[in-house]
Amino acid sequence: MVRPLRSPTPSLSVAQLLEHSPWYAQVSTAAQTQVRKDISERAIAIGDPLGFQGESQRSWLGVLEGLLKWSISAADGRTVTLGGQSVGSWFGEGTLLRSQPRNADLIARVVSRSRSM
Repeated sequence: MVRPLRSPTPSLSVAQLLEHSPWYAQVSTAAQTQVRKDISERAIAIGDPLGFQGESQRSWLGVLEGLLKWSISAADGRTVTLGGQSVGSWFGEGTLLRSQPRNADLIARVVSRSRSM
């Protein structure tokens, strides 16, 4: 039996992520320049956290590659997955703007890369 080939994992460059982000086109050239200056990339191994429930949000994030899982954990160790963030998505801005702690854990389900601002 021959296994079908998997399609390559989608991946974006920073320029592509920004070009596909509607908010980026709406800000001034000066703001776009500042975004490109301030953005930083992080590689995340499978199972590694990008953040935990209760932590302060310091930036908002965009996914360049991979899949990130939002979940909450009970005191007995059980977890509930709330959703995921895939390539091209941005998240965390609401929590950042409200100055509230994260309401869920954020864990890489596959090798991932994200951008933070």
